[in-house]
Amino acid sequence: MMYKGKLYNGKSSKSHTATVTWDYRDQLKITYETITVQEDLEVIVNNSFTYEKIDTIELITKGLVQIKFDDFPHPILEVDDINFYKELKEKDVKIDGDLSFYHIFNSPLKALGLGVTFLAAVLSFYFFAIPFLSHRLVDNLPISYDVEWGEKSAEIILDEEEINKEASLLANELFHQTGFTSEFPIEFYVVNGDIVNAYALPGGKIVLYTGLLEKMEDINELYALIGHEIGHVEQRHSSKSLVEAAAGYAILSLMLSDINGLTAVITDQLHNLNKLSYSRSMESEADEYALYFLKDVHASEEGLVHLFDILIDEYENNEVLKYASKVTFLSTHPDIHERKKNAEKEISSDQNNVSDKELMLYEDLMSSLSIE
Repeated sequence: MMYKGKLYNGKSSKSHTATVTWDYRDQLKITYETITVQEDLEVIVNNSFTYEKIDTIELITKGLVQIKFDDFPHPILEVDDINFYKELKEKDVKIDGDLSFYHIFNSPLKALGLGVTFLAAVLSFYFFAIPFLSHRLVDNLPISYDVEWGEKSAEIILDEEEINKEASLLANELFHQTGFTSEFPIEFYVVNGDIVNAYALPGGKIVLYTGLLEKMEDINELYALIGHEIGHVEQRHSSKSLVEAAAGYAILSLMLSDINGLTAVITDQLHNLNKLSYSRSMESEADEYALYFLKDVHASEEGLVHLFDILIDEYENNEVLKYASKVTFLSTHPDIHERKKNAEKEISSDQNNVSDKELMLYEDLMSSLSIE
């Protein structure tokens, strides 16, 4: 393509109208007119040559490109044509003063590489940075936030459940009888339902389904379940997952310009905290806490292993539950076989010294599951 420009040849301050093209080697070919005097007559002479030694190429204004050449007497070429600028970009020429990425996106391979790099950075941030920052944020928040979120969530979730009041009272009395203390206000709700499930809300509210409690054979299994759920409360897992979901949505909202969705996601998460799925590390922490709890209340650590046996048996021997994903406790608590093996390795004692009062309350709790 041919372009018109001005050439300052370095021999005078006068500009010359120039025509600019590219030769077969992709070098600039410049033709300009000069006037010479021959035999008392002015003669127009076409000067045509190729410049290879370019010093700098600079974008002066939008579309105005100035090229300075390195060889003496250092001529300067100016071309005020946006198409010339674009062609330089297509040839991947470095232009000083140009802050655009046109030359990158003009190349399909470079654009693809940049896209892949950007996607990898976004995914890394989403899956690694967001969880880390969300967890650190929750660690530095007062526990009053957990309690408030838990209360709001309980109002939403438990309003739709059939709570066994008698069993709930006994579960709370049994827990207090253990003498275990927590900075969170631990409170139990026993819900009538054949779902094999239990979950912890932020701040200390723990929900136990009769479908799981009825399968227990001794108090150690119940204490293992209670310890596991208290572990989620103490480690603030629900709050961390809630903030992580909100933070992830915040990033997506900014990318999609969906700011109103950020508020909605927090409300949606409060509705769905009973269906929350924890990470492997969170489940491991809760299992470790269950063993700690069993030790603290003088119960057998084997209770956690037996609890896993109950859940594994229920899942593997009931095809209806297996394929309908009705065993919610299992569907949100992955790798249960591996977790059972880890629990067996961590058992350090064989104590079983719960008080007679606790055993009596346990029996009353089991008997109350059919009430209401």
